This record gives sequence, structure tokens and C-alpha cells, in this order.
Amino acid sequence: LVGAGLSTVARELARRIEGIAIEKEALLVEFRKTGKPYEKVWDEMRRRASDLLANGTSVVLDADLVDAKRRHVFASVARNAGARSALVRVVADRDIMIGRAVTAQYRTKPSDFFGGASTPWRGRASSRGAVVKLREIWRKTPQHYRWESDQGGRWVLKKLPFNVLVEIDTTDGRSWRREVRRIAQTIKNP
Repeated sequence: LVGAGLSTVARELARRIEGIAIEKEALLVEFRKTGKPYEKVWDEMRRRASDLLANGTSVVLDADLVDAKRRHVFASVARNAGARSALVRVVADRDIMIGRAVTAQYRTKPSDFFGGASTPWRGRASSRGAVVKLREIWRKTPQHYRWESDQGGRWVLKKLPFNVLVEIDTTDGRSWRREVRRIAQTIKNP
């Protein structure tokens, strides 16, 4: 879920388990700068995860794995390395995610994932990142939410068709950190 805080949670969890976070957005920026096709980013993530796990390094994937095929690929990578895998769902109140998107500071440089992305938006350049991030929120909404038409209509988080170790809600800036500490302990000491 774009804007839910997945990257922040992934970095914090990786730090606490003394592992490495493989950040999809950072790889996409690398690909943008070098002209590599974005479609290959998942292959690169798989390769990096496999290499790190083979060397005994814990890995946290900073990516949306709602797609069953991708989820199974990364579970296989872990299994082949003799490692355990677990899925963590990161969520936040919708208004919080939108607020984060519109108030974040974006740079109009290729090194900024959202601010450096292409868009037909011709308004203020400093708003480009927010436009792209809101587009991504909108694009991902049907994968994570279902529409309920009662009481004027609203989007409700879907129950995922797979098990997650934990759901971390980043709406409150303090409580999610406690949850990451708890999960890190669970991962380190099963």
C-alpha cells in the first residue's frame, strides 16, 4: 500500500534483525538511471535476496507481495536457502496515506522515485511526486480494498487470501515501532 509506511517499516525491521532491506523503489530508481527495463526489477530482487540468504544474511523485502506468483517465488528463494519466510502487512488510515503523499517533499530528479517519475502532469514540478504517488495509491486500491456501497460507500481493507505474520498499522507513529520490535524478537527467537 503506497503511503502506508512499508519502506520505513522494512528498514526498521531489517535493522532490528540485523538484516538487509531490499527496497523495490530504490532498485527502480537504479533501473531508471541506467535505462534497464522496469520489468526486470523483480528478477533483480530475487537475485539479491538469493545471494544474501546464501551468505547467511537475513532479508526484508520492501515490496508489495499481494501477487501470488511473486509471493511464491520469494517463498521458494527462502526455502531453497534454508531460511524461513513470513509476510508482514503494513497498513494505515487512508487519509493518513493521502496526507503523507501530498505533504511529502519530492525532488524533480531521477534519484527521487516519485518526483523523478514520468507523468503528463504539467502543473508545478514540485507537485509531480505527489501526483505520481496518488496515481499509485489509486492503482493499488483494488488489490487491497473492496468497495462497500452501504452508507454512501467506502473502501474497506480486504482480507488477504494468504496468511500474514502480523498486520502493522502505521497510523500512530509510536505503536507501529513497538510492533516492529515485537516482531523482530519473534523472528530472531522463533
